[in-house]
Amino acid sequence: MSDLAIQSDMDVEEVLVTLWYADIEYVSEPTSRIRASDLNRALRACGQAGRGDRRKKTYWAERLGMDSGELERALAGLGYASSAYARTVPKGSQSRLERLASTMGAESPTAVDLRSAEADELPLASPLVWREIGQKKPMSYLTVDEVEAIHGALESDANEANDPIWPPGVKNHDSLASALTRPQTGNGVEPKYPTVEMAAAALVHSLVHNHPFHNGNKRTAVVSLLVFLDRHSVWLRDTVDKDALFKWMLEVTNHRILKKGYIYDQIADREVLEISDWIRKNSRSISRAERPITWRQLRSILTHDFECEIEPRTSGVVVRRPIEERGFLGRKKVRYRTFQFVPGGDGREIGPGTVKKLRHELHLDEAHEVDSVIFYGEERSADDFILQYRSLLRALAKV
Repeated sequence: MSDLAIQSDMDVEEVLVTLWYADIEYVSEPTSRIRASDLNRALRACGQAGRGDRRKKTYWAERLGMDSGELERALAGLGYASSAYARTVPKGSQSRLERLASTMGAESPTAVDLRSAEADELPLASPLVWREIGQKKPMSYLTVDEVEAIHGALESDANEANDPIWPPGVKNHDSLASALTRPQTGNGVEPKYPTVEMAAAALVHSLVHNHPFHNGNKRTAVVSLLVFLDRHSVWLRDTVDKDALFKWMLEVTNHRILKKGYIYDQIADREVLEISDWIRKNSRSISRAERPITWRQLRSILTHDFECEIEPRTSGVVVRRPIEERGFLGRKKVRYRTFQFVPGGDGREIGPGTVKKLRHELHLDEAHEVDSVIFYGEERSADDFILQYRSLLRALAKV
């Protein structure tokens, strides 16, 4: 497939998406081999002549801008005898004709030329109707510093794999700021992207197409998307595997997510709606409110994360949490908050009501700046997603 990219003067990822668009969906990386039965379709999709076309004299006459007599004389000059009645060029002559075409500047039409010609014959799509897609929640947007940190984490991971992101860092700070401002835009009254899914779509679309980093824009967009969704208690479904996410990201990058067969206006807005719908269909909400938890899990959280002491009693246990305070003249003073209850065995569940009371008494609730995400430790970092999706990120690095 990489040979086809060179022959067509296209990027590898553009060839991948072009082939998927032509329903050749089994190719997945630069080393993928195109089946012989699909080769002509692949060539034509990339703006190249099929193998059968390249054997025809009519193809070469049109390619070289010659009439039949001039083509016969050109073949003779290349050392090939050809009957004037033959419909195909002599065996072995195609490579020399290709070199002749190159010296004459008679290059093959590109995939862009082909798509432009096809577009002239396509109908206009229906007018865009803006709509809300997904669920409304209080928004917490990613900042410039956070996305730069995500890119830095990707750089570190790539360096460890001896496949550095080069050149590293931000290419255009204005483009990065614009990409992160876009999900927050509105008309002064209503936000343009009022749901988690729509804001996430605007984020990934802008990071991909603004090209704010020298390299690694797709990888940064993927991890930023995952971090943003996680922040709003939304995860991608388990059915979205590496291959599906890889294909989707390349389709987003190459503007191939809209239904084919139409000419579109307002492409950016249409693509954001399409991305929003994809996220909605391929994600699920997770609960981070108080929930049943086993005594074993709760004990681990209390002792390891919040340095609590647990003392057995005749009836149940007492949980003691040390809280350091500043006293007179700035002297440190340690006070203890306590909570006593009967947990049962290690595997027994502690009900949400009991957990809520425990957190309140030990000052481990939101009133004391310990929300459920911090308490249960479930907000995942960029490094967590880089580890989980490492094979996907490495695949994106190759294109």
